[in-house]
Amino acid sequence: MRLGSLQDLCEDIVAGVEGALGCALVDLTTGLPLTLKVRNGGLLDPGAMELLAATGVAYFNGGIGASSADAASGEHIEEIQTTTDDAYFFMSRVPGGSQELLVLVTDRKSTNLGLGWMSMRQALGHIRTLNADAGSDEGPSVPPRTQPTTPDPSGDPAFAVRSRNRRSIWG
Repeated sequence: MRLGSLQDLCEDIVAGVEGALGCALVDLTTGLPLTLKVRNGGLLDPGAMELLAATGVAYFNGGIGASSADAASGEHIEEIQTTTDDAYFFMSRVPGGSQELLVLVTDRKSTNLGLGWMSMRQALGHIRTLNADAGSDEGPSVPPRTQPTTPDPSGDPAFAVRSRNRRSIWG
């Protein structure tokens, strides 16, 4: 995958993921797509993809289905996966503190959930790299931060919450 721009990234995702119908990167503060690509002849058109992205922003910002307990605790949604008869919808916040949401829509007949989430994880990593590269042009050079192989929950309160939630779900 080439790392030229965010538009290149969306185009690569749609071209490279079998059954991908559309991809969008959305600004969580405005709800507007930063970049968007829809497969020609698919189930989606660009207007429908924009509507899906805006709906995702509402979910992630606590406008739909959020409880007052979630707002009071400071917890926020990290990922959503929705299924219809024809498609899978994957939505995830871009990690690293950015205010972006990645949306991927796939055809249910051509792809599976594992491939969809794997594609999302790879794309999120590339977006984070692109964001870091773009930020390096704006100020003094900062050495890249090395990621530990095992996350340290003491340094990230959100990780501790996610870990607690995972343990309560899986065991």
